[in-house]
Amino acid sequence: MNQNQNQIVNYETNYVSNTGNEIKLNLQLARTALNIDEKVKDVEVYTFLKLCEHQKLDPFLGEVHFIYVNGRVQKVVGVDTFTNRLNEHPSCLGWQAGLLVESGGKVSERKGAFHLKTEKIVGAWFGVKRKGWENEFYWSISFDEYYREYYDKDTKKMKPMGQWGTMPATMIVKCAITSGCRKAFPKSFTGLYSPEEFGETSDPENENVINVNYENIEEFANEEQMKILYETAKSEKIEINSNKLVEYVIDQLIKNKIINDKRIPVHKLNTAIEWIKKTVALKEKKAKEEEKKKVNEKVST
Repeated sequence: MNQNQNQIVNYETNYVSNTGNEIKLNLQLARTALNIDEKVKDVEVYTFLKLCEHQKLDPFLGEVHFIYVNGRVQKVVGVDTFTNRLNEHPSCLGWQAGLLVESGGKVSERKGAFHLKTEKIVGAWFGVKRKGWENEFYWSISFDEYYREYYDKDTKKMKPMGQWGTMPATMIVKCAITSGCRKAFPKSFTGLYSPEEFGETSDPENENVINVNYENIEEFANEEQMKILYETAKSEKIEINSNKLVEYVIDQLIKNKIINDKRIPVHKLNTAIEWIKKTVALKEKKAKEEEKKKVNEKVST
């Protein structure tokens, strides 16, 4: 056992949660008390405890959950934990959230999750007044990027996963609140994700869902991994819009551990395609600017 492995196995944490409770945990106690499957690697339990410690979460009160299904690990936080923290945040002067609905070709903003059956849900929004900021922070998300569905072999049709079929408005508003909190108060909410953002794990055909996270990828992908993405997307072997290219790019991203958080159905990769195109375009623009800079430096000398 090397030094890093020994540090993980013997790791213990002792902190006071935001709920005021003293939390004392080590890997073995966490496995027993929180009923974590023995198949889960020590490093996964370790990162879970580090998240709890850093964000002062109380796993015994259900503020955060460790979920292990079909070999996948998810560390999720209920939306109530987000809103409770938001309400108690010293810099939060008030917040609200709601739907974006389309009717008659027009998109309108709606507070809360109420909508008519004749209206199409196209997204959700989150707004918060933060102390010291001149303008209110506003954040909006697209319904298609979060909606989850799976392929039903019996009907040979796509079906919504879990509550996305019964409460789509509530689900997308929750996603707007949780993602908006991370944008407005990054230090207080970093690393915290709700189950609605990940997708639910209790549905059949869950294996048809792949993990994709193309948000702020450059923050955690190193240069070598970005090069793989860039060269793959730029490949002349397959056209940029083809399904084969998308499948190959996603496979490369997963293989090189660039993406592993956000879950979207395999057949719904339009946003990922656009992101890939944008990444390539930005890389090419940056390369041209660098080349131009070098030319100008040579001329000046």
